[in-house]
Amino acid sequence: MNGVVSELTVLIGTRNRLSVLKRCLDSLVGRTATRVDIIVIDAGSTDGTIDFVKSLPGVRLVCDGVPIGQAQSLNRVLRSLRTRYVCWISDDNVMQPGAIDEAVDILRTHSEIGMVSLKVKDVSGGREDKAYIGGLRASRILTCNQGMLPLELFAKLGFFDEEYRDYGIDVDLTARVLLEGKQVVFTKRVAIHHYRDHHEFPGAIENTQRAARIRRSYELFSAKHGYLEVFSLAARIDRLFWSFAKKVVFQLQALFCRG
Repeated sequence: MNGVVSELTVLIGTRNRLSVLKRCLDSLVGRTATRVDIIVIDAGSTDGTIDFVKSLPGVRLVCDGVPIGQAQSLNRVLRSLRTRYVCWISDDNVMQPGAIDEAVDILRTHSEIGMVSLKVKDVSGGREDKAYIGGLRASRILTCNQGMLPLELFAKLGFFDEEYRDYGIDVDLTARVLLEGKQVVFTKRVAIHHYRDHHEFPGAIENTQRAARIRRSYELFSAKHGYLEVFSLAARIDRLFWSFAKKVVFQLQALFCRG
């Protein structure tokens, strides 16, 4: 890509969650073999976040001033980047040692892979018993909460779909990467620890509002990619039919052999 000035740029959105952001940045700054540019995008913090980020050498601050939605906020920065790869994470994420370098190495050595999903594990908030976050939608598309991909591919796809605002931007992007003919893979090891403590911070939205946005994201995905759910269902029915048919054939064969 012409004009590339860095190997990887990591984007982190935040608002009034300084203690959480400090933990996130501490897991990133100076802890990777890959040359990483870190950009914190602030949505109007009043808790000292802005002054703190300004004091950090090597960390760039972008101020939205007010919450405008994760998709729009990230896209405004993405369109101005000159980097080979880009990664988005949340301020309540803690990157595990070696995870960034592993994901970059995957993209460097496997051109058929369009996106690396950074495997996320909850370490607080009630879901600590789960091996990691993620699963299959009805469309059989993997949910990739945080990921890394080439900026060139990201731009070709038009970046995040801003109609989703916040929730659902990741699974929509995953679907579009796959439809582009590229593979999406997960890191083998857990790459991120996630502190699911939304209610403890004044910057967080109310749970009812969060639930409404999540429902809306499912509606948008179904409207945009619903045909994938139909194909997936048809494929599953087809597999069940042939599995049943083979069992019937085997039973008939056994019956005739005994006769």
